[in-house]
Amino acid sequence: MDASPSDWRLMATGAIAVIGAITVNGLTDLVFAPLRRLLAKANSTARSAPARSAPQVPATLAEGLAQVVHAAEDGAACRAASAAFRIDQDGWLRYQAE
Repeated sequence: MDASPSDWRLMATGAIAVIGAITVNGLTDLVFAPLRRLLAKANSTARSAPARSAPQVPATLAEGLAQVVHAAEDGAACRAASAAFRIDQDGWLRYQAE
């Protein structure tokens, strides 16, 4: 079975396309590698804040209830601050002291 000239052209075009894709992939790696390193470094420094750890397991019921009360107080304080900020959208209350 003889291959016609159009078959050879099709094979050559496919080979050129594959070689071109490999070349473009290599060049983009050269260009984007420094950018990836820069973004990874920025991402790692952004996460440098200390992580909060879970509280210790209470030994007694009283300690457990104290932890629950403390968590409820913290949650209530956070919700109150958020609500106050939401209420004062125009900033009038926050900037009256200045």
